[in-house]
Order: sequence, then C-alpha cells, then structure tokens
Amino acid sequence: MPCAGPSSSRTGGQPLKKVTVKLNPEDKENGTTYKAITDFEGRFKFEKVDAGDYTLTIERNGFLETGKQNGSHKLSLHPGDEVKSIVLRIPPSAVINGKILDNDGDPLPGVSVTVRKPGTTSLQRGVVGAGYTDDLGEYRVRNLRPGRYLIEANLTDYSSKAGSWTAKTSQLPTRWL
Repeated sequence: MPCAGPSSSRTGGQPLKKVTVKLNPEDKENGTTYKAITDFEGRFKFEKVDAGDYTLTIERNGFLETGKQNGSHKLSLHPGDEVKSIVLRIPPSAVINGKILDNDGDPLPGVSVTVRKPGTTSLQRGVVGAGYTDDLGEYRVRNLRPGRYLIEANLTDYSSKAGSWTAKTSQLPTRWL
C-alpha cells in the first residue's frame, strides 16, 4: 500500500527538500521501518508498506525534530489502504550559542551549560537542552522551540595540591535571554 505526501515549513508553507521521513512500526520485533527523503517539491513516497500501526517522524537540519516527545504522528494502515495526502509541517528550530570567558577574558573550556524553561524548580525538570564549552569557551545548544530560556553555566575547576586533586564548583551568574 502506498503512502505519500508533501512536507513544508510551518513558517512559510514552502516545500522543503531533503527532509527525512520515517515510518517506524509500533511492533518493533516484527515490523519494518520505512524511510524516504523529500524531493525538491517536498514530496515523499513509501511503496509496499505492510499493514500495521506506525509512528511517522520527520527530521531536517535547522528544524525541530519530531518523534519521541516532540510531536510524532501516529498512523494506522489496514490492508488495501492507500494514503495519498499526508501533509507534514515542520517548525524551524532555535539555537542558543555563546562564549564563556574568565575574569581575564580567556576562554573557559569544559563549562557545563544547561538550558531550562523559566519558572522550573526541580534540577531535571524543564531542561530542554545542554552542552559544554569547547576549547574556545564556545557552546551551542540546538533544536529548541523559539521562546525565553534560563541558561545555567557550571564550572568545575580541577587544581592540584601536593599530588592530590580537588574539585571546586562555582556557579556563574545567570542571565535571561
């Protein structure tokens, strides 16, 4: 049974090429995963799809990933079904990047950067992204929905005293974006 349709950007409705579209079976042991890449008109097609329950996911750089917690699409296919007009809309993603420097203006590598939704109190709650600074003190957290976020930066400083190692953690100032 064929399954096809176009994909487009949620902001402008323009067709998107190079979008990876997957049909993942709910029955992972006995089912088959189908994969297609959209063409220059944003169209895709799966041929000879087995009947069953599927999760349809879409991915493209610069756009929010779907699947898991990010709004996947459920699809039930029965013998003889022919689906011709699945319209997929994929919203653009936001990126937060920055550079963390010490008091002398030198880059701080290895700083843990956590991005949270504002107003969350639990340590794990509200975390929407994380990463570390590189050797230049730069970080980049991607695949975020546009909005306001709280960015936390934690530095663990290792220093040596008489052959033993001690770890110190310092909280850098928090700023709203």
